[in-house]
Amino acid sequence: MTHIVICDDSPKDIQFLTDILKKYATNASISIHSFSSGIEFVSYLENGGLCHIAFLDIIMPGFNGIELAKSLRTLDYNGYLIFMTSSNDFAAESYQVSAYSYLLKPASLDKIHLLLDNIFQDMQVRDTSSILIQSKKNTQLVPFRDIISVESNGHYLTFHLSCSDLTVYANFSQYEPSLMADSRFVRCHRTNIINMDHVISVQKQEFIMQRNLFVPISKNFSGVKQEYIRHIFKKEVVHK
Repeated sequence: MTHIVICDDSPKDIQFLTDILKKYATNASISIHSFSSGIEFVSYLENGGLCHIAFLDIIMPGFNGIELAKSLRTLDYNGYLIFMTSSNDFAAESYQVSAYSYLLKPASLDKIHLLLDNIFQDMQVRDTSSILIQSKKNTQLVPFRDIISVESNGHYLTFHLSCSDLTVYANFSQYEPSLMADSRFVRCHRTNIINMDHVISVQKQEFIMQRNLFVPISKNFSGVKQEYIRHIFKKEVVHK
């Protein structure tokens, strides 16, 4: 079951999107939840609510969609964020919170259904991609989606995972080819590789990742910020 949340202060827009999603439900098993404010949505998640895909209105009173998205990322929410708005003025800001797409209202049924097709295809790929990590004690199959970053320290590599760390006696040459073959991973420093899906924000000299990890950006990898932006907008922005 895929849980989809709509957060919009307009009951009319919530109903419009709900009707479109219900039509898509004939192709997938989904559950739809709607909230009229960001505070309600955050409370839902904090109380154990599930959300794999979130449609967020940007222009809302008080707690706008961009601020809401930043709060979600600080809560380690790693689902798909889709912004819905009547203005394209916020497109540049949306990449800072790893938005999957940016839709101008009113988005058509065909555009939203195509977007969902792409997301479900992406989910399938991300759920099956993994890497074998060998330590002295055992060998673990770790899904790519669980890797936040990889850090080299001498003859050791530390895999910073979603819920823990895994340190092994190895160097980058043993794992870098497999990681870099996946478009989510990028090298930002001679000692660090990050999974761009886990980026919370980009600073001048570092990435702030989930689990409050700070990963430096080397001058030798200065193009990594642009690569991150391309990653965020790898799916064509859908316009009216």
